[in-house]
Amino acid sequence: MGRKFGGEVVVAVSVGSLIFGYVIVVVAHHLENCLPLGLLLPKDSVWIAISSIAGAMVFLLHFCFAPVNSFPIQSGLLISLLLVIIVPMWLHPLRRRLQRWVVSNLSA
Repeated sequence: MGRKFGGEVVVAVSVGSLIFGYVIVVVAHHLENCLPLGLLLPKDSVWIAISSIAGAMVFLLHFCFAPVNSFPIQSGLLISLLLVIIVPMWLHPLRRRLQRWVVSNLSA
């Protein structure tokens, strides 16, 4: 009997089930407390979510189909995807609020 699924598929399914479980808990909390579902993903966070999902999909596809010894490709891919994810995080307004909070608490 041949191998049908590799380790990548096992990891992807495990991560998917964790995400699905998390979404169920968060949505149930919002519905139970009569909170608007729009609070789950504020419009300021949409680009972070999109870049994170796109990055995860690119990594999954790359590691499923890339040759084993492709370290230069993997390191270049990692750096470029980190930049794609870091830029929306850096531009997010919550970063500035967090930064002000940390500075004000350190000086106190």
